[in-house]
Amino acid sequence: MQITDAVVAAYMLNSTLVIPELDNRSFESDMLAFSGCYFGGGDKERRELEQIRKRWETLHAIEHEHADSGGHIEFNLFAYIQKQSPDRERRQGKCPLTPEEVGLMLRALGYGEDVHIYVASGEVYGGEDTLWPLKQLFPNVHSKESIATKEELAPFAPYSSRMAALDFIVCNESDVFVTNNNVEV
Repeated sequence: MQITDAVVAAYMLNSTLVIPELDNRSFESDMLAFSGCYFGGGDKERRELEQIRKRWETLHAIEHEHADSGGHIEFNLFAYIQKQSPDRERRQGKCPLTPEEVGLMLRALGYGEDVHIYVASGEVYGGEDTLWPLKQLFPNVHSKESIATKEELAPFAPYSSRMAALDFIVCNESDVFVTNNNVEV
């Protein structure tokens, strides 16, 4: 099932829509840097991602040894990422949708501003500025931080797996679950 199929199903059922990840921005910054994508953050984002990539300039992924040659394959991830075109990656559909793109897609499918969206993720790269376009289209955007108090989250906060479990529970109890990224929830 594609995201658009699930969105249409949610619309037909007049159900709550849950989107666990809006895009790679919820991943750690080094994962974002090596995704080969830019997400509309302008020059500031490009500089930040380049700095992260430079830190990893010497990173090599070494694959398993070959039994016949006894050697190994060395792959320079930094050089590979430098050759990628973020704009081409996005045009080819290899980048997750940005929050704004998710909002525009939902509007195009007929969802109104009364829809409640739960964003199941960690801290979104770019923070509230990144979510602003989505919140302009859909004011009812929620996360575990917006529906629970700091005191309620305190026992879970030191453990990322427990925080992810909270997201899983909300997703499991929702009317419709839609993923916008390959995530492990």
